[in-house]
Amino acid sequence: MLHLQDTLLLDNTYPFPQDILHTTVDGMVSAGTSAAVPGDVNGDGTVDIYDAILLSGAYSSNPSSPNWNPDADINGDQSVDIYDAIILAGHYGEKA
Repeated sequence: MLHLQDTLLLDNTYPFPQDILHTTVDGMVSAGTSAAVPGDVNGDGTVDIYDAILLSGAYSSNPSSPNWNPDADINGDQSVDIYDAIILAGHYGEKA
């Protein structure tokens, strides 16, 4: 069994190492710490300014772009665009 630990210091929510519940399927790790929130680009459980900053850094990109961030492609259409920003804005402030 794979054992993972993560320390989230960005917002001091977890100032010490926390175990991450997870499962593995075909070599892929699926973390089970919280439900996903659309627009939570950085995966910290909250849609906030940090997610908007990441999305803006990937804006107008696609998988062949040097600034591509697949996590910023919220609607999964292979393009980071206004539609992704609208989804993020619609969920701004939400927490998992």
